[in-house]
Amino acid sequence: MGKVKIMGNTFNCKELLKSEGGRWDAETKSWEIEAAAWEKLVTGNQRALTEGCYILGAQAAIKPPPLPEQWEINNQIWVRAENGSGYRLQSFAGVDLSQRDPPLSREEYIFLCGAKFEGDARTSPLYPATFQFSPTTGKPLSVGQKMAVDVPWLAPHGELQTERVTTPKGLRATHQQFAASSSFGKEGRKLAEPSNGLFQFFVTRAGLHNPSVVAIDPSKGSLWLMLPGATAWVACGAHAGSMMLPACTLSREAWGMWGDTLNSSACFFVPTDYGIACVMLNILARTYQVQMLTLGRCLSGPAQLDKTFWFLTREIRQNET
Repeated sequence: MGKVKIMGNTFNCKELLKSEGGRWDAETKSWEIEAAAWEKLVTGNQRALTEGCYILGAQAAIKPPPLPEQWEINNQIWVRAENGSGYRLQSFAGVDLSQRDPPLSREEYIFLCGAKFEGDARTSPLYPATFQFSPTTGKPLSVGQKMAVDVPWLAPHGELQTERVTTPKGLRATHQQFAASSSFGKEGRKLAEPSNGLFQFFVTRAGLHNPSVVAIDPSKGSLWLMLPGATAWVACGAHAGSMMLPACTLSREAWGMWGDTLNSSACFFVPTDYGIACVMLNILARTYQVQMLTLGRCLSGPAQLDKTFWFLTREIRQNET
């Protein structure tokens, strides 16, 4: 098959090229390698490192293969966009997003999914977060700003399970340092309440690129989301096959929650009138799933002792409703 010259973004795959006998040609600023060896690289399990590379010269017997139709990252499955340019998110955490109405917005892709783009974020094709370079031009891809948040903002009495933080956190107290913004004194963004109710608010990343604000009304068992680029709260409903979040009649002062909501986990625990509920939140699908861990009316919010959280509950008698 002869030799081919490889140009473009070869920095990520130069060690692979060397391992297959490739030789750097300073005159043409390209790597010279056997065509069969190059075909092995672009079809092997490390083909992602060859993104942005291309074959120079008409004598090339092969061309780099097209982008894969499907790309998996942790709990995300991306597929090629219908127009053949870039990718779209097919499913997240096992939930199909192809029929979501409305579809994912560009702001959700960039801010929540960490999608990458080339040039103008408003018009560029979007690529999964693991892509480093444009498959068409070989230029480095850009990523949206990631918020510098190192601790979660939980509802009152919420507690993060970690050894490095020993002081309480939540809306009432936090160990995080605050400083006035340079725009202090100017009118900030205003948001209406999600709906009529008594809401608690917390921040969670829920396995995504950036955190979102979540509102919960314990008395109704309702959840609401504030998504990037949105001007109004969006209701979050129970996933198909999941029970709805039971209500909780604890007073506002007695209610609380627990969860390591900042990191990849999308679970948090809340008291209800029917027991402790583990709520698994899927922000992109705008749904949640509920798993009841105990049965019995909760009489308090959570308390943490020796890395274990506790809820006080009372058994529900048969004649109670």
